[in-house]
Amino acid sequence: MLLPLIVSNCLDSEKIKIIEPILQEHLGPISYVSFQGIKDIILQSSQSAMPLFHIQFGLCTQKGYANPIDGYIHMFCIPIGDPLVVILEKQDVYPSATATVIHHGMKRWN
Repeated sequence: MLLPLIVSNCLDSEKIKIIEPILQEHLGPISYVSFQGIKDIILQSSQSAMPLFHIQFGLCTQKGYANPIDGYIHMFCIPIGDPLVVILEKQDVYPSATATVIHHGMKRWN
């Protein structure tokens, strides 16, 4: 079985504001959600959680913020072969990581 690969992009609020229309054109309505205390990325340098919002779109969205938040990193993932990857590269937005999706839409569990 082939597991899907995704690319992850992490951008500040200023860059997200620039590309937000492109994201909405290709993904539909987007919003911003924090998983603080649930899915924290702990910075080795400070041992504190990265100020992070996930850009959400599609069927599994939760209630979130309508606009990017200054001082936060805004992260989104898209399939590695999606044409949006190339479109974003033309805007100098390059993936910061890749990942393999093992499961999507899981119920909450520890």
